[in-house]
This record gives sequence, C-alpha cells and structure tokens, in this order.
Amino acid sequence: MHLRRFACAAFDLDGTLLDAHSQLSPRTKAVMAQLAQAGIPVVVASGRPFSTIPREVLALDAVRYVITGNGVRIYDKTTGHDVYHCSLKPQTMEEILAVTRYYPVGYEIFIAGQAFANRSYLNNPSAFGVRDGSFHYLLSTRQPVDDVATFVRTRAGEVDSLGLSIADQALKEQLWRRLEDEVEGIYVTSSLPRLIEVADSRAGKGAALAVVLERLGLDSDGLVAFGDADNDLGMLQFAGLGVAMENGASHLKEAADRIAPRHDDDGVAQILEELMKEC
Repeated sequence: MHLRRFACAAFDLDGTLLDAHSQLSPRTKAVMAQLAQAGIPVVVASGRPFSTIPREVLALDAVRYVITGNGVRIYDKTTGHDVYHCSLKPQTMEEILAVTRYYPVGYEIFIAGQAFANRSYLNNPSAFGVRDGSFHYLLSTRQPVDDVATFVRTRAGEVDSLGLSIADQALKEQLWRRLEDEVEGIYVTSSLPRLIEVADSRAGKGAALAVVLERLGLDSDGLVAFGDADNDLGMLQFAGLGVAMENGASHLKEAADRIAPRHDDDGVAQILEELMKEC
C-alpha cells in the first residue's frame, strides 16, 4: 500500500522506536521534532502499562495520544486523562484463571496503568522464560502479590489485561489455543516469545488507533504504523502504510508493506526522513 498523504505516525516502543538500550536515539529525537514542527501527530502504541512509558517519549512535542496495554487504554496528553478504556469482565477473569491454573505461568496483572505480578514469578523470573537482561525492568515495574486469584477477585472489573509468562513454547502454544477456544470475549496476542497477553475483545492496537484517528479527524490511509511483534499486526494492517522492523517477527514482515532497518540502526527515523521529504 501507499500513503495517500502522510498525516500521522504510530509506533510501538520496544524493538521499534526505542533503541537496544530502551532509549530514543538522537536521530530519532531530531525527526520527532521535525514532525512536531510540521504539525504531524505522533501516537505511541505500546503493550506497556502507562506507568512504564519512558518520560523522554512522553516529553516529545509531537506526541498527543498514548495507547497502552495493547489498546486497553488511550491517554490524551493534553488533558492528562484517558479517553478510552476497556477492562476484563469479572466472569472472563474467572474463566481465564480456570484455564491457566494448572500451567507453569508467571502472572502480570495490569490495573489503571500499574503492573502487579505473583511473588513466585518475581523471585525466579528465569523459570518463567524471562531473560537476564529483562530482570531489572520486570522487578522495578511490577508490584508483588501473593495470591493472584484472591487479588484479581478483590479488584473485580478493574483488571485491564494480563500477561502470562511461560518458558515452555509447546505449553505456551497449547495454552494460547485453550484460551481462544474456551474463553469468550477476549483478545489474545504476544509481544515476546515468552508472553501470552490477554485483554478484552475490544482491545488491540488497530482498534485503538481507529479511535484516535476519529478524534484527530484523520483517515487511516494517511497513517504510517511501525512495529516488530505479533501485537503490532492489527495496527500495521489498519494503517495506510504498515512498516515492520527488520528485527521483527517473520510473519509480521510478511504482512507489512515495507521493512525498516533494525531498531538499533534508527530504522524508524530513516523511514520517517524519507516520508518527510515527500511531504
């Protein structure tokens, strides 16, 4: 596909906009400043909860809307409030717990932009497939809970989404299939090989971007979207130009309109610089 007119840009963060050190490179910051000057809005579309969105990203002048939790919340920076929110229904949570209870998973629970996790998972992340390089991020952003079932029941109706971390890929695939087959009204995706991410069926980055574009008065054929993982597929398909990162998942690259250089080679900035020249 081709953009009718470059009017908006949306980005995943990890593995896409952020470099290998989870930071914005100088080149990326420079092109973001150019977008702001040109009046082209930027939308952050992340699987992260809001509390873990980097401050340097929120400080970008071009950013107005921030999609978090794979589309469960949309934050408007100009008002300081969410403009969209969908949470998992209590009965849905009970059904998810019933399916997952016999699997060796680490639970990540997201509520109102905050992240919680079961203590056994935080005490031994590697047993649940977490790589050493992610330990600090996990332990510094997740608050421990002792009993997941009791915790989510006391917060019934408040849970935005769940992350299920599992080391065994065969078990992960089996659990994914069971969740889709046995639990109604959910959206299932993944941003990392070890994760299954579960939210309400109204979630998804593509669905959230549709809400944002309506608020901006823009059409999807003027949107360019960048991503690297399964949870980015919906927004790449929704956008007028869907761009997968070279470091991204193979099936995402097959579905994309263009491939950008790797995230640690300023891939997003390179594509945006090209598009800005065409404006």
